[in-house]
Amino acid sequence: MVSIGYLTLATLIAFYYAVGRIFYPIERYIDIWVSVQRAKPSAERISLLLEQPEEKIEGKLSFPQEVREIVFSNVSFSYNPNREVLTNINLRVKGGEWIAIVGESGSGKTTLAKLIPRFYDPTKGSIKINGIDIREYKLDELRSKCIYLDSKAYLFNLSVRENITLGEDFSEDEIVKVCKICKIDFVKDLNTRVGEGGELLSEGQRQRIALARAIIRRSAILILDEALSGVDAKTEGQILRELRKMNMIVFIISHRLSTIRTADEIVLLHEGRIVAEGTHDELYRYSDIYRALIRRQVIKEE
Repeated sequence: MVSIGYLTLATLIAFYYAVGRIFYPIERYIDIWVSVQRAKPSAERISLLLEQPEEKIEGKLSFPQEVREIVFSNVSFSYNPNREVLTNINLRVKGGEWIAIVGESGSGKTTLAKLIPRFYDPTKGSIKINGIDIREYKLDELRSKCIYLDSKAYLFNLSVRENITLGEDFSEDEIVKVCKICKIDFVKDLNTRVGEGGELLSEGQRQRIALARAIIRRSAILILDEALSGVDAKTEGQILRELRKMNMIVFIISHRLSTIRTADEIVLLHEGRIVAEGTHDELYRYSDIYRALIRRQVIKEE
């Protein structure tokens, strides 16, 4: 168009300049619009969380230094009025005992475990520690002494040491001791960073750090809900033998027979009810449901 005289060279230069000035703001607007659309679901989830009612923190009693027993008395729980997940649970656990909870998927194992640190409260019945309803204890103290671990061990983009201490003051001896117990020998330096979510580590390595984070706080009750599922059976056995030396009540939910057999007693759940209690040999001999779990590889022999 310039060559035939329809446009002047100055007009062409002005056109390109104007297009350049317009293009960048439009590009930025599109980027912002895309970011807003991506953030919208997260904003909705945050809003939903903020709208949740505050937990009932009615307890005023300090948590005891020693847990002598935990007693479930006629405990039932339901997420909605139409179906009970747990029905009439009666269970007594003495100080220092290890209890394995087994059953089919959906039988209520995790729900039962989460009632102890009061992630949920029973809809019927009560759970008592040393004869006092757990709702009477201060919630922050209850949860600091009753630690729940599942298989999803989340780590921060910090060092191994910082992920264990989480800003609290622990001596170097304490840190080294829990690292030995949890077999954290996969890093030469505890100041090694693990990446966001522990992405630089394997699942089993993340789980071992999460376990160290729990036991360094000297919990009185430890709940392991597939918490070592990513750890090989041999290493898991070594860790559990070390945990045995610590005076605490341990609840174990696992699909490994080798893990379950470390417990003092096995509690078998079926459709939200306790249908049998005893050792592995006792349950295998007398419980058709327990034998079926093993034969269907719901509980795996390793």
